[in-house]
Amino acid sequence: MSVPAVKPTRAPQVRPRLRVALHALVYDGLTIGDAAKKAGMAYEAVRVALHRPHVQAHLASVKRERLGLESLRSFHTVTDLRDNSASDKVRLDASKVIMTAAGDLEPERNHGPSTALALQIIVSPQHALPMSITTAGGVIEAPPFDPTAFRVVHAVEHLPEPADDDGD
Repeated sequence: MSVPAVKPTRAPQVRPRLRVALHALVYDGLTIGDAAKKAGMAYEAVRVALHRPHVQAHLASVKRERLGLESLRSFHTVTDLRDNSASDKVRLDASKVIMTAAGDLEPERNHGPSTALALQIIVSPQHALPMSITTAGGVIEAPPFDPTAFRVVHAVEHLPEPADDDGD
């Protein structure tokens, strides 16, 4: 009995014309139809390709590349505003942007009122560990966890049904 030959599978790739279309979408802001024309492709071919995972991954890569370049350009604009603006408000805002990007200022949205937290853990008596130390702050410390003393439950334990005290 003969075994059919196995075709080697090739990794999906983005062809040069599709790459041109994707760059036109991201860098030039063209529509799918205009990007397809620029790349010498049919609209439908580009539209269908955009649904393929490897093409989406490449498109995401191109977008990240563009974002990185725009971020550098924007940073240059902010530093230029900080150094050359006639308005004190604009210079102050530009300085805040740079300091925030450097991590020297926390974003204002992270500032919230500090609140006290009380955590109460209620354990049923049959599972309770012996408590050993109570601190002045009201914290009760249990002894360290001992995995050898831990009881493994293989079957679902049912709690007893509550007594019917609602005498009608």
